[in-house]
Amino acid sequence: MPTAILGNRVRVNTATIGTGSATLGAAYSAAFCTFAEAGITNAQVVRYVFEEGTDFEIGLGTYTASGTILSRDTVTLSKIGGVAGTSKMSLAGAATVRIDAANEDFTARLLAVSNLSDAADATTAIANIFPVAKRQQVPSNVGLVASVAASALTIALKGADGADPSATNPVHIPLRNATAATGTPTWQSVTAALSLVISSGSTMGFTSATAGRLWIVAFDDAGTIRLGAINCLSGTSIYALRDSLLVSSTAEGGAGAADSAQVFYTGTAVTTKALRILGYMEWSAGLTTAGTWDIVPTNIQLFGPGVSLPGNVVAESYSATGTNASTTTTVPNDDTIMQNGEGGQFMTISHTPISAANILHIDAKANIAGSGSLHLVHGLFRDSTANALATSNMTCAAGFNVMGLIHHATLAAAATTTTFKFRAGPGSGTLYFNTIDALAAQGGTLNSYMSVREIMG
Repeated sequence: MPTAILGNRVRVNTATIGTGSATLGAAYSAAFCTFAEAGITNAQVVRYVFEEGTDFEIGLGTYTASGTILSRDTVTLSKIGGVAGTSKMSLAGAATVRIDAANEDFTARLLAVSNLSDAADATTAIANIFPVAKRQQVPSNVGLVASVAASALTIALKGADGADPSATNPVHIPLRNATAATGTPTWQSVTAALSLVISSGSTMGFTSATAGRLWIVAFDDAGTIRLGAINCLSGTSIYALRDSLLVSSTAEGGAGAADSAQVFYTGTAVTTKALRILGYMEWSAGLTTAGTWDIVPTNIQLFGPGVSLPGNVVAESYSATGTNASTTTTVPNDDTIMQNGEGGQFMTISHTPISAANILHIDAKANIAGSGSLHLVHGLFRDSTANALATSNMTCAAGFNVMGLIHHATLAAAATTTTFKFRAGPGSGTLYFNTIDALAAQGGTLNSYMSVREIMG
């Protein structure tokens, strides 16, 4: 059996009448290609499918470029008047013909590139290879598209080819069972255009000119798939989005009132329904004005292997030192914010965020002491910003070492390298870092460190 040539999105009209070779006409619509447009060349054999009314014919045919003729060499399956067989249709002049692939084509290709001995082995292998999505419980043939108009955002579910879902281009979505105590999945198929509009004025919890991300999900509303969107980040608090949830949503409303972070918005509200995470859309510099959706996302990412969920650590930087140092530059112990020039700078750490829409958790631990019993202040700074992000203070008795600890969370804000600095100083006298009263301690092994953990937002 000859190996059939495949062609992408080929479907044409034919006015041929009878059971002979077909003269091929124009593409079925602008969404399809002719044989030539899809790269089919003279004398190549294709797997064709004729359709006319409720009848169809599948077979192998040879394409002749001159005159755009397709022969009907071998019929492998037909159904005429409701009766299945291998007879040729008698075309009535209003048929369409497309290029498709049949099981035997996959079998032939698998045999050609493997050590399998016969078609039975190949068929078994195919049965194990092609239902991967179903066996792994992952969506298949999924795409997401965003568009903006009149300051509103439209999020559309598409097939992997970018076209709307249809009966011939279905999107398949597995979801957890709607009953919490049931562990078997539910599969739903989307076969028609589906979208969600975030209306003008709906901020979704975004802040103007600040990086943000919307996670896109599919809800199973008793067999009806509804698109949903959620901003999982509220300040530095992260909603733990998971496929295992049974949750409710709020109707977007269409009047600019979808303004909350950590709330699911759908076109029609759902109550305690299963969801599937489809991906996210990110605005790395945010919107100029929150609620004015006049900028398309800078990044659209489908969810799948290797894509982190909100709350996951996606990167980490760490730096430690046992170096001895000191400073006499004081820090006022009053109600003013510690400044970048006060105290001494003892540690720095640089981190390049993966995404501006992620959260950075910065930790600093320092072994510090003072000359006599005095007040010590330490603070965390970012780049050249004058004000400390966070500070701490304590009183240290003479001859003792204290542990200065700071933890702070902040939006990455940009995907460019940022540097965090640890500064400390006394109210008076001298502050010692990794030493006690100017004497080395623990042979230089005192563990002072800074770390940055980047968290998916």
